[in-house]
Amino acid sequence: MDVVVFDIDGCITSGKGCVTSSLLLAALSDEVLSKEKIYTLCTGRSAPYVEAIAQVIGIDQWCVCENGAYLYHPKTDEIIYNPLIKSEALAALLLLNQLFRQEQYRNVCKIELGKEVCISLNPLNISVEALFEMVAKESDPNLLYVNHSASAVDITPKGVDKGTGLKLLAQIVGFNLSDVLAVGDSSGDLPFMKLSGKTACPANASDVVKMIADYISPYPTTEGVVDILRHDCDNAIK
Repeated sequence: MDVVVFDIDGCITSGKGCVTSSLLLAALSDEVLSKEKIYTLCTGRSAPYVEAIAQVIGIDQWCVCENGAYLYHPKTDEIIYNPLIKSEALAALLLLNQLFRQEQYRNVCKIELGKEVCISLNPLNISVEALFEMVAKESDPNLLYVNHSASAVDITPKGVDKGTGLKLLAQIVGFNLSDVLAVGDSSGDLPFMKLSGKTACPANASDVVKMIADYISPYPTTEGVVDILRHDCDNAIK
């Protein structure tokens, strides 16, 4: 059973606030709908955003949301929470949520709306890397895991990441991790990419992702993902 798992920001789209070509999304949808494979998403985004992306490109399968915090089915609206989430971590996340709404953070970040479990912070007037350094100092490493994508800093319960999310997905759907082609672009994607049988990334991916990728597309974001799917069919990814 062949399985293709995509990140969203930096792969299917160019990231928050960026316009994504409708022609490229249509080309991606054509690839997804024309192949007898399982296609799904593994992202830091929340369920409502995942539902929209899934509808656009034709995904009708359980998806990993909020960096592994839960699985969401875009057709049935069902949610399965990661059993690794502990109540102490949820309490720590609640305190951070209150902290990031205070005045000292208002000019450097904005809390992304719609999250069920995790916190995502969009940088304001600073780089995502600089915001990551600030947030890491505020978070208890015994309870929480902090990472960042191309457009946001993500805070999740410790032990919960895209890798544990993929494992839960494999258990629920019924496939082997060795059958997965994982497509990611940033360090937050490493946990699920390292578990997968094959890996690929678009040209805009970070160096740490390119180091483990079996195939690096010469094209960025959406165009790169379309290229990856076509190359996979031509056996260029081994």
